Amino acid sequence: MQCAGPQARRAPLATIKQAIGDLHHVYDDNVKYMFSVETITELEYHRGDLTNVKFTTPLASRAWIAHYLSQLASMEDRLAQVPPVDTFRLTDDTLQFLAKSSKDFFQLDQKKPAEVTRRFPTSVDQRNGHIRATADRYANKLRKGLYQRASIAIGEGAGRGFTISGAVAKSQGRNAQLAPTAKLNLVGKIIDSIRIIGPRSEGSRDPSRSHQP
Repeated sequence: MQCAGPQARRAPLATIKQAIGDLHHVYDDNVKYMFSVETITELEYHRGDLTNVKFTTPLASRAWIAHYLSQLASMEDRLAQVPPVDTFRLTDDTLQFLAKSSKDFFQLDQKKPAEVTRRFPTSVDQRNGHIRATADRYANKLRKGLYQRASIAIGEGAGRGFTISGAVAKSQGRNAQLAPTAKLNLVGKIIDSIRIIGPRSEGSRDPSRSHQP
């Protein structure tokens, strides 16, 4: 389906917007969410807050979107120009190569750590109560994600402390600002740990230039 999308950018959102045009309103956040989650079963959180609400799985939603777009009159000519892939005409060697490549990619993806621990110098902005965290390298920065939430452990010494929820409000360069959901005076408090929970940050699943024509 993405082969029939904009040539300059084949991200799912761009493909959907080009296909639908003015027919329907496209909710960018919903599309980004569905194409950022790789799990088969739906996660039990929405927009950063844990809930017990069940949603249609992103995998099923992506399949429905692909089918719906293929039925639009505006996509008929575009899809007709996309060379079909007839797997019956592929040789056994080619099919084995494709199967092995897909399996290897899946296995490598599964080996990625589910949780990574890093150390960040932190401080509290007295103006708005946000927590500033600075990474040692740009690659290790805290990234802003629409469907992420942060679990922030605050220490008070002698084994005492508490945990608050929040989200990455801003991420620029190596610096990030976390906004707690509760308005608390954190000046002078010790930030023991910051745990980011949720799918990958926005745009991380967009194709890179090496994947574009």
